[in-house]
Amino acid sequence: IRQFTIYSKQNTLEIDQQKEDNDALAREAERIRRALEAEIAEGAIALVTQGNRVVIHILEKASFASGDDAVRATFVPTLRKISGLLNGSSGYVDVAGHTDDVPIATQRFRSNWDLSTSRAVSVAHLLLDNPAVDPGRFTVTGHADTKPRLPNDSPEHRAANRRVDIRIVIGEDEDSPNVISTEDATISVVSAVDPPQEQQP
Repeated sequence: IRQFTIYSKQNTLEIDQQKEDNDALAREAERIRRALEAEIAEGAIALVTQGNRVVIHILEKASFASGDDAVRATFVPTLRKISGLLNGSSGYVDVAGHTDDVPIATQRFRSNWDLSTSRAVSVAHLLLDNPAVDPGRFTVTGHADTKPRLPNDSPEHRAANRRVDIRIVIGEDEDSPNVISTEDATISVVSAVDPPQEQQP
């Protein structure tokens, strides 16, 4: 019988880093919430945290006409404000377009995949009009109706699902593989019984 005892500085470092990331996430969410308080109150956007991300939901009713990918002129100042906020953070930014489950098939958009992606690109272009924002931090994706916020079972829920999300990663990206170093780890093996003695011939 053997008892294995592992003493690792790595565990302590990971806990400390997680606390730092959680604190940074809370500070970033509060900073953005304060700056966008009016837009949130108007229902133009919603703000949530998911894992290690601050997510700004840009809702369709304020930002796009139905079935269109051109950002409403009245919403452009809000995106410029968000762009300035992004310049105050250092995390990666994912701009993701989403639709409800009502199919679309027009000369411009073959499906909701086209529409969601094109809307995300439109938002990203406006955010990147700010030369201080590093485009290398950005990814742009379209998800059609595959990632709804709510079930598509009412007009209100479908409206909530038609959106473009701006997701700001705080700390290490949870989707990236973790690399664990054992450089600081100390492993002790304690024997609970004496090892068997070799038998003398």
